[in-house]
Amino acid sequence: MRLVHSPDLLSYRFREWHPLRPERYLLTYELLRAYGLLGGPIQAIEPRRYGPDVLLLAHDEEYVDFIKSASELGEGYLDYGDTPAFKGCFEAALLHVSATLTAAEEAARGEPSMNMAGGYHHARRLSAGGFCIFNDLVIAVRYAMERGLAARVAVVDLDAHHGDGTQELLYSEPVLKVDLHEDGRFLYPGTGFTDELGEGEGYGYMVNVPMPPHSGDVDYAYAFDELVVPLLEWYKPDFLVCQCGVDGHYADPLTHLELTSEGYAYMARRLSEACSRLCGGRCLLLGGGGYSLAAVPRMWLVIVSAFAGLELSDELPSEWRELFREVVGAEPPERLRDEVRPSAEREPSSAVREVVEDLKAKLRDAHGPVL
Repeated sequence: MRLVHSPDLLSYRFREWHPLRPERYLLTYELLRAYGLLGGPIQAIEPRRYGPDVLLLAHDEEYVDFIKSASELGEGYLDYGDTPAFKGCFEAALLHVSATLTAAEEAARGEPSMNMAGGYHHARRLSAGGFCIFNDLVIAVRYAMERGLAARVAVVDLDAHHGDGTQELLYSEPVLKVDLHEDGRFLYPGTGFTDELGEGEGYGYMVNVPMPPHSGDVDYAYAFDELVVPLLEWYKPDFLVCQCGVDGHYADPLTHLELTSEGYAYMARRLSEACSRLCGGRCLLLGGGGYSLAAVPRMWLVIVSAFAGLELSDELPSEWRELFREVVGAEPPERLRDEVRPSAEREPSSAVREVVEDLKAKLRDAHGPVL
């Protein structure tokens, strides 16, 4: 497995009060190191540098020029108030796109590859949004297809927030996009309902799975077994892109879901199995959201270890726990995996079942008996 990483990726930094903290990448990288995984089952590589022309795969030149100007000024906002400009934000965001494209090229060789500093699924053609400046996910999809790295790309988005930018940019394209997220009636950006199915040639290829607040491991496993894996089997991609936002974790301060390490491990295993079977291991993993520094590095390691087929000790290395104290200024977690929660559900909720059945009916209307 490949991990694209550079200390320079920490330069994507908003205000001190901003919830998107680049320390997430540092703590995850150092956790991999502390477990002795780097240089062994996981190879860390530097991002290659790509020119700004790649940004035009998802954005208009007018918008790119706006980000350049805002980057020089270093003041104001790039959207309606979530995404502040900062000095050098253009260069920082382009580096994150470059890291994603580097990982995509590695993945195209049959080696699952990850860019933790990626997954900016809220960025639209003409605007930033939700902490996202450039939509590296869409850029990677189009880059892979235009460069002949892939013919059929599927996108699975696990982030708690709906990937509205990805949806907008790929809405009319027959690229399978499955997005599991908290119901937009309760969480930003307020989109991603089951009737948003795509348009034109892309109709029926946008599959939104709005999960009710408090959905947990059993709910997500049910949605995966009933929708995600069967759709991948039907579509038969030769390249898989996974947005691995972990802000659905029960400890996340911005969302209302109740996923644990068990749920993330299950989804990662199912995706890894599907990727091996359908894509020959050609999988691009992107970080995405996650705003609890105690949860994000652990959940990303759980996902990575599932893709790499690793069995890891549950006790977090003492050197990493000490680093956490220094960086975060708080007591670190002791265990990699979450304890089983007393409130954990044993059966999927009726609300989740209704969402799944609704989508099955809509997809039958669009494609015939695909599920």
